Order: sequence, then C-alpha cells, then structure tokens
Amino acid sequence: MKRYLFGLFLATSFYSFAQIDYLEKIAIASCNCADSLSPDLKISDRNIRLGLCMINACEPYGEELLRDHQIDLKRIDSQGEELGVLVGIKMASICPDKLIELAGEDEVNNDSESSDEYRTIAGEGVVFSILEEPFVCFTIKDEEGRKQKYYWLTYVDSEMNIENAFNSLKGRKVYFEYVIDEIFDPRIREYRNINILVYLDI
Repeated sequence: MKRYLFGLFLATSFYSFAQIDYLEKIAIASCNCADSLSPDLKISDRNIRLGLCMINACEPYGEELLRDHQIDLKRIDSQGEELGVLVGIKMASICPDKLIELAGEDEVNNDSESSDEYRTIAGEGVVFSILEEPFVCFTIKDEEGRKQKYYWLTYVDSEMNIENAFNSLKGRKVYFEYVIDEIFDPRIREYRNINILVYLDI
C-alpha cells in the first residue's frame, strides 16, 4: 500500500512539474517574442502580433493544453481569449516589466487617440462657398488663402440663428470651431478625415 501511494505521489508530482514546465516554456517564448515587437506599432497591430507570439509558443504543446486546460488550438478563434488569459498570467511571473510597459503604452495611446478624436480646433476665415446637398458644407478660406471644407453634420453652437441665416454668411468673415472625425468614403472605398463644425459665428 505504501509503495502504491509513493508511486502515485511520484506520478502526480511528475505530472504537475511537466505541466508547470511547459507553461513556463510558453511564457518565456511569448516574453521573448514580445520583446522583439517594435514600439512604433499601432496598438491594434501590436496586440495582434502579441497574440501570434502566444499562439506560436503554444503550438508545440497543443496536446498538453487540450488535456490540462481544454484549450484546442484548432479552435483558437473561439478560445483565443481563454488562451490569452492563461498565458498572460504565466507571463506576469516571467516578464512582469514587459507587461507593465505594454499596458502603459496602451493607456498613453488610448488617451492620445481619444484626445485627437475629440480635440476642438478653432479657426477664422472668409466663407468662400456654401453647398447644401446632401449636407451643408462651408468652404472657408483662411488668411493665407487656403480653402478647406467644414461640414454641418450635428448641432452647431452659434450666437446667431444659424438654421435660418447660414446662407447669408457667404463672403463674410467667420470664427469657427471644429473637430476632425473619420468617415468611410464609398467612392474611394477607404476611410478619410473630415472637418465637422461644432461652433460658427460672425
């Protein structure tokens, strides 16, 4: 009986060690791959490549992952998040500084993208032309003679009754504020930036 229990203990210990060993190997390979990623990558591209780092590191251990954690690498499209959590937790004990660095980059880049998206820009110029279809669009010429289009797509704050008087602004100097947003242009089948007015007055 003692021999049986001793043998069972050895088998359990070996199984646990083997399980820990392959997860550590996966985490080490993932950390090394993460170190090679360019810091200039966009967040979305960086996260995709980090995910590929993890998947590539896991491939030699597909049977073990399926046996121990019910993660099937052939179904990574539906189990990718579960795999990412498993490997990420192990990576935290191998390369915690790298994970903190990546998290910090995400926070900085997200703040930067958010501020760029909603940052209000002010300007002055003369209304060169006004188009009304399909949306009202003001072409405004600045002091240096450059013309840019500004679209009236949402509520525009103004001291004047702009809904009834916007056509009278042609040829007049105006003060305006706008934000830059991105829309899909079906003509070129790409996204492009447009200027959206948020304030307009004389």
